[in-house]
Amino acid sequence: MLLALDIFILIFTLLAFFLNKKDILSPTFLFGGVLFVCCTFAIIGNQTWKMSISSLLIPVIAVGLLSGELGEQCARRGRSRLQKDVRFLANRTSKKRPRIIKINLLLFFFLFGIEILFVFLFYLKSLDLAISIGYKPGKPLLQYIRVATSVNGLKYGIFFAIVNPFVSVFSYLSVFMFLNNAMIKTRRNAILKNSYLLLPLIPFFVYLYFTAVRMGFIEFFLSMFLIFVFCMQRSDLNYPKWKFILIVGIAIVAVFLIFVIMGKNMKKVGENVFASIVLYAGSSLCAFSQWLEKGNVFLSNYFGQETFYGFWNFLSRFFDVPEGTKILEFVNLGESISNIYTCFRSYLADFGVIGLVVFPFLTHFFMTRGKMGLKKKHTLQSVVLYSYFFAKFINQVFACELTNCLLTSSQIFFLLWTVALCNLIRIK
Repeated sequence: MLLALDIFILIFTLLAFFLNKKDILSPTFLFGGVLFVCCTFAIIGNQTWKMSISSLLIPVIAVGLLSGELGEQCARRGRSRLQKDVRFLANRTSKKRPRIIKINLLLFFFLFGIEILFVFLFYLKSLDLAISIGYKPGKPLLQYIRVATSVNGLKYGIFFAIVNPFVSVFSYLSVFMFLNNAMIKTRRNAILKNSYLLLPLIPFFVYLYFTAVRMGFIEFFLSMFLIFVFCMQRSDLNYPKWKFILIVGIAIVAVFLIFVIMGKNMKKVGENVFASIVLYAGSSLCAFSQWLEKGNVFLSNYFGQETFYGFWNFLSRFFDVPEGTKILEFVNLGESISNIYTCFRSYLADFGVIGLVVFPFLTHFFMTRGKMGLKKKHTLQSVVLYSYFFAKFINQVFACELTNCLLTSSQIFFLLWTVALCNLIRIK
């Protein structure tokens, strides 16, 4: 059954690539590609897990994918007369020449110092949360942080809800400025001259590490992939494709190493590292299959309990309303356990079949419109914000990341910091 699903996803993804005019940034193509990789890992993992696969899995996934492609096609048709499709490294001569993005050095290092301060305070708070549940030196710190926040429900507080998005926005902007300026043909030694713009990544990676959530690193590299491709499309340098493949390959290796290092510190990765990666990448489809087998469709207690858990958690800070369901129940996969189910589980649990049709359509529609709008008006704000939502969208393969980041304190302050910091940067 999983092999049949894998073949279907592969054929669908290739058809989507050609239907969307070979656009490598097509939301449907990228989503289908990641889902194909996950299904391949599921096939490998199920050789050990020995799980029975629900007969509903293929039709449910098919409906979700087809609905998403329909949403993308509607978005493209709606704007086909206004602009050309974004294509991978094509039609450079018709593009506006990229311009240098500059930030005052004193201002940059002042913001860099603030970022270091915020990350240090975040570390102290994380350490305090771990100590509150029994952490002592010599024990796995990340494991205690994870248990404190995810299991015991301890909160960082409103201060960190405000300052943590600053760390992310400043790092995203710095990487975009570096890539943009480094790909301008008229500048000599552009990479070396702009290398200081990568300094914010050091405290940013420290911050992501002490969140004890590996998904943060994955989302960052997904965002950087989009920004990198966007800068290559606008660049007046003729980059060979092998360089693009090499850089993407290096990024994948970096994600793999970070995954392993953090997993070991959280005691999630044992001696068999590959088995752990297979579990992380492939368990969502098998867990979703087990959920479908139980017939748990349309069983939420209130509107958007899983799909909009971030919004409900935000409201619960000010009103007497229930919190959303973020941590889903675990299922046994052989000797392992998992609680990631893909976004399709939440759509079905909250809204039934209607949700399975409507939400993929809407997410693909708006992601496509946003991408096409990015080509037409690529301001600093639009690039940073789209890269942020792009990573959330791709992670829908694992959970409802995109819908759950809407109307939350983190997203609101991310928007505010993006606008504030972009107004401090000038374009020559």
